[in-house]
Amino acid sequence: MVLETKLQKRRRILSLWIIYFTSFIQMLGFSIALAGLWPYLQQLEEKPNKELLGWVIAANPIGQLIFSPLIGWLCTLLNSIRIPSVFCLIVFIASNLWYSFLPLHETKAQYFMILSRFLIGVASGSMAACRTFVAQETTLAERTPKMAYLSLFQGVGFTVGPAIQVLLTYLGPEGIPLGGRLTLSMYTGAGYIAALLGLVNLVLYHPKLLYEYNIAAREYAEKVKESDGLTYSHEEFNWSDLRPDYIGIGAIAISYFALLFNFSMLETLGTPVIMDQFGWSDELAIKNLGIAMTCASGISIFVFYSVGWLSKRFDERLLLIFGGLLPMCIGRMFFFPFSGPVAPMQKFGCFLPSSGNGSYSLDQIYCQSENLHWTVVEHGCPESQEWCLQIPALNPYMVLIGFIFGMISYPFCATLPPALYSKILGPRPQGTWNGLLAGIVSFGKIVGAILLVYIYQRYGTIASSTVATGMMLLALILCVSFYKRFVPFQIPDLQLKI
Repeated sequence: MVLETKLQKRRRILSLWIIYFTSFIQMLGFSIALAGLWPYLQQLEEKPNKELLGWVIAANPIGQLIFSPLIGWLCTLLNSIRIPSVFCLIVFIASNLWYSFLPLHETKAQYFMILSRFLIGVASGSMAACRTFVAQETTLAERTPKMAYLSLFQGVGFTVGPAIQVLLTYLGPEGIPLGGRLTLSMYTGAGYIAALLGLVNLVLYHPKLLYEYNIAAREYAEKVKESDGLTYSHEEFNWSDLRPDYIGIGAIAISYFALLFNFSMLETLGTPVIMDQFGWSDELAIKNLGIAMTCASGISIFVFYSVGWLSKRFDERLLLIFGGLLPMCIGRMFFFPFSGPVAPMQKFGCFLPSSGNGSYSLDQIYCQSENLHWTVVEHGCPESQEWCLQIPALNPYMVLIGFIFGMISYPFCATLPPALYSKILGPRPQGTWNGLLAGIVSFGKIVGAILLVYIYQRYGTIASSTVATGMMLLALILCVSFYKRFVPFQIPDLQLKI
């Protein structure tokens, strides 16, 4: 069965690599600022609370939630991903530049940060277009490996982002002046780099570089031709008459929702929790978390690469359950506090420029009357979190073990649900369907970001870890219960309406 010429195949493979690069850029644009959001927010706003951080984190998936279905619908309507993707990349470049320009806003900069992160989320709606392209430009045999590569490049972006953030810490929080209030700092540098890479990505969407063939529909047409002896092209099919398994689609979508709800715990609470629990400073927290994310993500990249190879030898459903969900549930156990001392408490004092240290002997009124800076001199849990005085602190080694479990199992959880979802749908145009999946996933991130921050700030580590673990168990139960429905779309026996 010949579906394409050698030239068409070369162009299709090149186009797939452009899409992989897009997924890399989108995840890098998200992760490069992740560790620095909380200290950047503290620099822009005096004494911000963690609930505000929750909204900053949630703004990104809110934008994705609203625009992913729209981007997917446009891809189906236009029968092309080019125009929606170009729109998303333009928004991506502009919003990352705005993120770097936030110091220009002398008042209410925190709300402009939320808006800039929202627009970055709008731009990440292009992931619906990326998944649509991979679904349409791969054969059934290629689908899972190519979806794995798409997730692999997302994983690489998630790895490279924190690594770049670590390097940017050498610029310091004040950075290099660029004129006026603009600086190139450990915070603003993230936006500049993401915008530059977005510009490179935009050029790659030129019609001479990215081609669209829809080989999946061609393959399906050939299979039907072989089964019933009719000769017609894939353009003649009435796809609306071919109904997928809605129960299977719903189960895999809800499971994916639960997975991304769980993953939002790292996105939202990673930096604040280690600052609270271990008493680390802003720069130390960003550097250590960045190094940990880079090292663990390096392991996950190898696992991402292995998913495609493993999927050819083992049932994808078993890989999802035993390679992804079960280890993820086990890893969550290590995020519960065990016996030991409570976390160090945050202490304020008067910063003395002459000594470069803080003083406890001077009160806040005297400090401010002398034009000195009243600031945090010992990092740890703020007094507003009363549970810190009662619940033992997290163990850094246990957290590291749980983190490694999560990063090893994440590639299976990130790759296999979208691949199974695409196979259940079959070769129909998947723009709208992938947009809906991206919207559902974004909703999981929104709920996770806001709810987990609220629970952590009010009730502590035990409550927040319990909720996150419960969502992982929900995903595991769903995948086991609907195991038999997670199968590729089957060709109806001679009943296709043309």
